[in-house]
Amino acid sequence: MEMDISQYKDLFITESQEHLDALNKFLLQLENEPDNLDVVTEIFRSAHTLKGMSATMGYDRLTELAHEMENLLEHLRTGDTPVTTSIVDMLFSCFDTLGALINAIAEDRPGDVDFSGLVTEMRMAAEGAAVTPEQAARPGTSRPEPAETAPTTVEDTVPEGRGEAPELELDPQELTLYEAAPGMGVLKLTVELDRECLLKSVRVFMVFKKLAQLGEVIASQPPVEALEDEKFESTFQVAVASTESPDRIRKALLAIAEISGVGVETLVAPREGEEPEHGTVRQAGEKVPMQAARKTQSVRVNIARLDTLMNLVGELVINRTRLAQIASSLEVPELREALDHTARLTGELQDEVMKTRMVPVEQVFNRFPRMVRDLAREQDKEIDFDMEGKEIELDRTILDEISDPLIHMLRNAVDHGIDTPRVRLKEGKPGRGTIKLSAYRDRNYVAIAVEDDGGGIDAQMVFDQACARGVVTDEEKRQLTKEDLLRILCTPGFSTSETVSGVSGRGVGMDAVKFKAESLGGFVVLESEPGEGTRIILNLPLTLAIVQALMVEVSDELYAVPLGTVRETYVVNTEDIKTVQNSEAIFLRDEVIPLLRLDRVLECGHQLNDSQPFPVVITEIGPRLIALGVHSLIGQQEIVISTLDEFLKRIEGFAGATILGTGRVALILDIPSLA
Repeated sequence: MEMDISQYKDLFITESQEHLDALNKFLLQLENEPDNLDVVTEIFRSAHTLKGMSATMGYDRLTELAHEMENLLEHLRTGDTPVTTSIVDMLFSCFDTLGALINAIAEDRPGDVDFSGLVTEMRMAAEGAAVTPEQAARPGTSRPEPAETAPTTVEDTVPEGRGEAPELELDPQELTLYEAAPGMGVLKLTVELDRECLLKSVRVFMVFKKLAQLGEVIASQPPVEALEDEKFESTFQVAVASTESPDRIRKALLAIAEISGVGVETLVAPREGEEPEHGTVRQAGEKVPMQAARKTQSVRVNIARLDTLMNLVGELVINRTRLAQIASSLEVPELREALDHTARLTGELQDEVMKTRMVPVEQVFNRFPRMVRDLAREQDKEIDFDMEGKEIELDRTILDEISDPLIHMLRNAVDHGIDTPRVRLKEGKPGRGTIKLSAYRDRNYVAIAVEDDGGGIDAQMVFDQACARGVVTDEEKRQLTKEDLLRILCTPGFSTSETVSGVSGRGVGMDAVKFKAESLGGFVVLESEPGEGTRIILNLPLTLAIVQALMVEVSDELYAVPLGTVRETYVVNTEDIKTVQNSEAIFLRDEVIPLLRLDRVLECGHQLNDSQPFPVVITEIGPRLIALGVHSLIGQQEIVISTLDEFLKRIEGFAGATILGTGRVALILDIPSLA
């Protein structure tokens, strides 16, 4: 009876994607280092592993393509043929097709991808390398076939690789607990997998499952976590308590595919003269502790469940705030103490849920080296692509949304930022340009920056084009400053390209970046120096669920200002307010900060009284400072963000809404759009 392996499909897809990521990285390295045979060997290993995994799972078409790729790589690895640009392009095409096949398998349509032409090309390349010129010049000679390796036999009772991992040690006192159970023995099993075994974690799972049917697993070496992550060579050890005979256990494990040997050592022998009931492990009611044999140390959870869990935590936070407000009006010490304890537990729960949703940005960053490489080749440009801060973590929901904005930013850097080698050399720069993609923490935000060492942005040229295209008037153009450059570039439909290409020219790039950043509660910062380069920074919140906010009151209505944008609060007097370029501003410690009266911006009925001092919230959006005039400051509070529906999303100035502990609804201000 054949084993049903369809249950391992998700594991196969996940591990295949990891090998594809490795292939992508090494192919890019091979293009830069065509003489590095170590890189060819790494690519060969990944292709070989993919072939074996797909063969094990029964995916014949994927196996066929990986096999053809492996044949071609073998000729490169042995030096029969040099690594040329056409060969690298062929390998990249094979990589793309492998990815398409794996995606098709994931979507249950494995027959939709046609790669017959690619296979023909690879076979022609391999056949051209099969016979060297020297061999071809000698009649009757042919390339020698590799000698077959004699099969290796492994003793069932003494596996070869048992010395590759530390020996499993058990506490003698722990073993005595099992001696009391009638007919029970404790065995130490040394299990050896085939050297060519693929999906080792699957075999480990099957071994543990079989042992659970025969007895109770006590411990393993390496630990279960390392076994699940395949952090071992081919041998591992398991301690099992069972009433079954050692011979039966050994034979049961050898019946599992790709298990080449099982060594058995008795740690506790069953007491003589006692026959346990069939299938029992211990006497009824007797408790025997199980130390390290936890079958599952990690699980995969659907993101929808994490969203639901986060929503429930948000409801807890709202009710916690409500209870705190009720308790503040009562003089009950016990209630206050219980609420403090509840607040601490809720905070810990919130932190843990947040951590489960955090994912390294590396998962998105790894998609881009290939894209930059292809764009550079299309435009005959030479570009070095660097990445930093791949370990920085973001909420999974945000991470899923930033791929498109980053694509626009990188395409702009390649198309507009970096010039051809000839132009760069004329300007006294190296022929190869550099684009750097980096992530780092910036207060309560994660900043993702795309930086190039190109020609920078000529602000005056942009303003001239904006005027010519009717984006701004001649009068407005005279008042534009360098800080207005980003606003012009993000105008829908505006582009500095004269022609439309497959990369740019339609005027949707920076507009899409700004829109997506603000919809996520973040903002965009542009830094550019003519002749030096350009840097575009995407500032994103760590999460979209629960944030700290400063609550303010404007005309008897409550509003939330995200604390990540707040630098400080200040009380201004009438004499502190000046008029600069027909706009109000305040002077604070030698800084001129534009003043934005929220009562006027939000068109409230109750206006601020100019004859009396009023508080302002100094907010910081990148290099810009804005002072928000309000009626009063309420205080800092943790809020749960609720998104607005599609109709209300069209109204600028609001990033969402929140429900306060009193049941009132407060709007969350979107500072970048107000500015």
